[in-house]
Amino acid sequence: MTSPFVYDFGYPWPITWIHLVPIVVGLGAAALGVRLGWRHWVVGLWGVIGIWGIVGLILTHTMMGGLNAPQRVPSDRFMASGRGRVLDVGAGSGRALIGLLLARPQVTGTALDIYTGFFGITDNTPERMLRNARIAGVVSRADTVTGRQEDAVVRRQLRCGDQLLRHRPYGPGGSVEGDP
Repeated sequence: MTSPFVYDFGYPWPITWIHLVPIVVGLGAAALGVRLGWRHWVVGLWGVIGIWGIVGLILTHTMMGGLNAPQRVPSDRFMASGRGRVLDVGAGSGRALIGLLLARPQVTGTALDIYTGFFGITDNTPERMLRNARIAGVVSRADTVTGRQEDAVVRRQLRCGDQLLRHRPYGPGGSVEGDP
């Protein structure tokens, strides 16, 4: 298991640590209720809220693959040969690409992103992706390209991918960016 403090994938605290609120409030109110002699069902209700927060925090950072950890490869069949080159379109801070490079030690990859706008990750940059790749020990097999997949210059730079990881970032109004 990877500590949630190792990588910097840029998720804001309300996504990664929001469960601390019901933990502190729920368990704090339950403890206060015990001390002040509140009814058992009230203390129990506050305790359940605190426990719900603990369960949510555990699920977010461990059982579901760890939100602040490299993403697990969704299928053993993806790049099953264990070698080749992958293009990660919409790579962001590199969570999916880094997870793939960790799982497939002979694969190399390129992270493609426009690195502007806000899609749930703050201050996203190619440097952040490379920093995360360095932490994972895969930086020698990863590179970044800033641009859109549709750009002719980018297409020429990226004639390398055996496989494609594609993310569908949603723009303002809920439409998929680039879609009409």
